[in-house]
Amino acid sequence: MFNPIASIYHSTLTAGVASLISFAALFGLENSAQAIVLNGGFETGDFSTEWMSIGDTRIVTNTYGVTSTEGEFQALITSKYGSVTDTDLESFLDLSLGSLDTLLSAQVVEGSAIKQTLTVRAGETLRFSWNFLSNETIFDNNEKTFNDLAFVSIGSTVLKIGDTSGLANPSNTIFDTETGYKTFSYTFTQGGIYLLGIGVVDVDDSNDFFPSGLLVDNVEIQSVPEPMTILGSLVALGMGALLKKHRSQDQNQD
Repeated sequence: MFNPIASIYHSTLTAGVASLISFAALFGLENSAQAIVLNGGFETGDFSTEWMSIGDTRIVTNTYGVTSTEGEFQALITSKYGSVTDTDLESFLDLSLGSLDTLLSAQVVEGSAIKQTLTVRAGETLRFSWNFLSNETIFDNNEKTFNDLAFVSIGSTVLKIGDTSGLANPSNTIFDTETGYKTFSYTFTQGGIYLLGIGVVDVDDSNDFFPSGLLVDNVEIQSVPEPMTILGSLVALGMGALLKKHRSQDQNQD
């Protein structure tokens, strides 16, 4: 026998589920773009078109003397011959004049860097592996004297990621010492378009006898949960609750 109440309930259930799915699809299409770093492991064997570089930069393999953290290749950035001035670096990375000097309150003389533009969402985390290498020594018990360093720039924010004070291991490369591979991590509090720069600089001296270098590998973005995943769960929960209620009403009618 036709039950008008049951028919109305079924129509309401269908409409409710459809609304949830439509909302999830609409919201997901607008917000599901996941940030990625192109050629983040440098496994093309070159910087390709994804990365831009300035100064003395190249791609090396494990035969360089350090095993990469991912795949066969890694980027090498140095302050050796071919480096550019601090002002050229800051211009290349869209940084204000003097930004690099603030990292140690010392005079940055020259260096090299790579960069790539990223589009990210709030909550996503940038990670990469880095290994700082150097022929530099700290003199006069003053850590700021000739304290070459490696840095990362994220938009207008500049952060030191390694310097000569962290050198702890002999190196099998052309450099005397190294930090060994470590991990840099940065979580974006606001979504948007950011210019990512990674580089190394000479501080207070500019001769080629005591340069420093930086190995970089496995640059990636760790994503926050996708909106579609979250809303999909809400849809599933909503459908489950409605179906449970429907079954309960059917049993009561029996």
